[in-house]
Amino acid sequence: MDASTRAAPAVVGIVPAAAFAARPRLLAALECALPVRFEPREPGDADGLDGLVRVGVEAPPPPGRPCLDAAADERPDGGRPVPVRLEPGAGLDARLCGATLTDGPAATVAPLRLTGPAMPMARRGDDVLWARGVGRCERVAMAPCELAAHETLRHRLVPGRCLGLLALVHFLRGVCSGALWSPPPLRAAFILDDPNLHWPTYGHVDFAELAGDAERHGYHVAMATTPLDGWFAHPRACGVFRRHDRRLSLLVHGRLHHGPELGRLRDPAAATSWAHDALHRVARLERRAGLRIARVMAPPHERLSEAAAVGLMAGGFEAVTMSRPYPWVEGDWLAQPAGGGPLVGWETTDQVAGGLPVLLRNGFDHPREDLVLRAFLDQPLVLYGHQQELAGGLDRLREAAAQINALGPVRWGSMECLARRSFDTRRDGARMFVRLSARCARVEVPDGVRELVVSHSAGAWEPRAVPFEGPGVAELSIGARMPPGDRLRAPVAAIVRRIVTEGRDRIAPLRAAGTRALARPRPRPG
Repeated sequence: MDASTRAAPAVVGIVPAAAFAARPRLLAALECALPVRFEPREPGDADGLDGLVRVGVEAPPPPGRPCLDAAADERPDGGRPVPVRLEPGAGLDARLCGATLTDGPAATVAPLRLTGPAMPMARRGDDVLWARGVGRCERVAMAPCELAAHETLRHRLVPGRCLGLLALVHFLRGVCSGALWSPPPLRAAFILDDPNLHWPTYGHVDFAELAGDAERHGYHVAMATTPLDGWFAHPRACGVFRRHDRRLSLLVHGRLHHGPELGRLRDPAAATSWAHDALHRVARLERRAGLRIARVMAPPHERLSEAAAVGLMAGGFEAVTMSRPYPWVEGDWLAQPAGGGPLVGWETTDQVAGGLPVLLRNGFDHPREDLVLRAFLDQPLVLYGHQQELAGGLDRLREAAAQINALGPVRWGSMECLARRSFDTRRDGARMFVRLSARCARVEVPDGVRELVVSHSAGAWEPRAVPFEGPGVAELSIGARMPPGDRLRAPVAAIVRRIVTEGRDRIAPLRAAGTRALARPRPRPG
């Protein structure tokens, strides 16, 4: 990437030099993630530094520079994760204030012994594990240890293990704040897989009731619908979506929903034809229903091959939403191809197969504290499930929406809106730098800007300078138009399977009502 798109990094000393030498992979990963450069230093040597991170140093920090003092090294073999409460009003990132996270190494680490004025930032019960002192100096009970060969940064910022890296990244963001890109706003959506527009209800989902509840409680639900189902759209169902487009929307769920169909594709050319046909069916449904459907794919059964990802991008899809960035690689949810780098699952939007954005999502039963960590990383907050999630009513959605809305101002919207806000910006006088992760984006350009410098977050092409007079909205696109393609026929087996699946979902409320009736105690005769 051209150096003109980057700001000068902040220089941060690691004290003592042995602490620097013990963490080569961790520090290199942080240099990829943030505009910082680390140098080994010994106590008392702070010349030319913008900040200091000290590990196990008891001497007072040098005045005039931000400093993070870690009392000890993190022990990766810590105990059972314990709750750690982040204190509101302690100078923390607003998305962290008041949150409770869990951490294993925090279970056994010694608490801080505070002397002089200090403001607690994180507590384990009554014990203080992170605190802000005078000026821009902070103390934390432990510093993150070295990354293992298979680990990425995100492995250290997950439910059960997060405090050490969280405190370090929070401090580093403050040190290099002048060089940081402005991230997209906090974005959120719920997804229900499978519903179609054949009727104003689908299983336990009543579209009108759901739209009204979403309006009252402030959330958005996107229905992942199967293109094969687009042969019919009920006028009343379509009317609900048109009237409540701020609260209900549609995205794409496979092509035929014939099992894990995107996981079976092995040839990129065949996958491109597959994507063409899916989008032709989507376009036909849009004309029939008078609705906009996001060009975002939610693969059935969370299965996606690398060839399918290539085909989705070539076929015109703007993004895919999954619970794993690289689902075709064996391992945990952060597993990636060899040489993939330390930032998988860390940046605002992952990109796979040469540039297909991945909007990460989790099931409604995923630990909710991960929403706090995703918000801290400026990632979209997407929870998904099926119509069965609403069998007991809408309380589950209301509860999750309340937790997300408590993180700060949230822009709820369709998956298209979330995908098209995947970019970072930075202003330098009359120039505005835009770093795209999205394939299509709508960028609000403020007054005084005369030129946009557009780059790709993965460095796929050289930055381009584009004259633009602000204020206004710039429409940016990276080859996401749907090219013509041959239509594919749907196998009879796929049609039959889809009919059976839809029928099962639609009778689910009747079966549940019958079960409740049978379970109800009957009065004894006489």
